[in-house]
Amino acid sequence: METKNQPLSNAALAKVVAFGVLLIPACVFVVGLFPAAALAGGIWMTKRTRDFSHLKSAVLWVKCYFFLWMIAAVLGWVYVSTDRTETLAFALFGSLAAVYWWAVNVLFLRPLRSHSSWVRNNGIFASQIKVASER
Repeated sequence: METKNQPLSNAALAKVVAFGVLLIPACVFVVGLFPAAALAGGIWMTKRTRDFSHLKSAVLWVKCYFFLWMIAAVLGWVYVSTDRTETLAFALFGSLAAVYWWAVNVLFLRPLRSHSSWVRNNGIFASQIKVASER
């Protein structure tokens, strides 16, 4: 069944909202401010220009950002850690970056990409088609 021009299902909306909730703690610790701003900009540009590639680009930037955090954790573990506590801290740091890298792809982009025409024309949380005068 073709779902690109259908509203997001409840499961897909739940994934997008779950990603937003998952991003809140990262924003509290300032690490998530760049991803939140990049994704908000991607959503805004997609809504403004009706071009889904803006959202895909924003997700790519966010994935690169979290990948850099994973590399920093590995380098810190290899070159900086001297005791067990530091090793665990770098392992936790890298694991969290990997979880966010996975979440932005699976919980955010995948549901939106499967409904890309709908998101492009009507928005993420719309349940009815917008008429031409509303656009």
